[in-house]
Amino acid sequence: MIIKVKNLSNDDCFLIDLLKGNYFSKDLIKKLKKNYDVYKKVLVNEEIDVVLPDELTSVLSSKGNLNIIYEDDYIIIINKENRLSTIPSIRHYQDNLASHIKYYYDQNNIKSGIHFINRLDKDTRGLLIVAKHQYIQSLFVKKNIEIIKKYYTLVKTFDYDEIIVEEPIARYQDTNIRCINPNGDYAKTLFTKLKETKNFCIVEATLFTGRTHQIRVHLKHLNCPIIGDVIYNEDKSGDFYLCSYYLRFNHPIFNKTLEFKLDLDI
Repeated sequence: MIIKVKNLSNDDCFLIDLLKGNYFSKDLIKKLKKNYDVYKKVLVNEEIDVVLPDELTSVLSSKGNLNIIYEDDYIIIINKENRLSTIPSIRHYQDNLASHIKYYYDQNNIKSGIHFINRLDKDTRGLLIVAKHQYIQSLFVKKNIEIIKKYYTLVKTFDYDEIIVEEPIARYQDTNIRCINPNGDYAKTLFTKLKETKNFCIVEATLFTGRTHQIRVHLKHLNCPIIGDVIYNEDKSGDFYLCSYYLRFNHPIFNKTLEFKLDLDI
């Protein structure tokens, strides 16, 4: 994986300073010292190709359905199916999305890491971003790249055409369940009713923050829990549907806007 760094200042500089200015961490620079003279002088407007060290992952390889929407040398966009855990767990040690990606890497001789930029719950389907190197993952944070994320979901009734919920979310005691709590983390969601039928409403949720179970908790707060949500809906009947159908963000390397949208499949 090659990262191009260019000295755009008006003065010559050392490569180490150029790397620091391009968000290279101390640990990564330390690894690069094996192959680069980081105190080499870089001239004004000179461009250096920096080859990032290969990454190894301890995730087990497992063949599975991997629906790749987009891929380049730095990121992958995947349409994750529902009932599939994103990362390994005790219950899903090998049947998980990360293991399926590892199998794909092995089959295509891709020596990259698996770094999820956005993570979806096991029963949530749709689009997610995978960075192929920790450096690429760090760029999303250090460059403060905004990711516009929109979801479709189904509720029985929805009494609003549009409403913004700004309620803090916290973990409930020592469980994985979340709840509204004034001492929790700030969370903001915009809900828009798209369609109403005799049996359900299709609601679009736009995330301004990314808290665990945010959409599910905020809909419960509105007394409109997702149909079939076994955690936040007292009525356990019906099929759970929550789909990350839309992503828009600036590419961390190419600095161009990428936009992805899935067709509604309900």
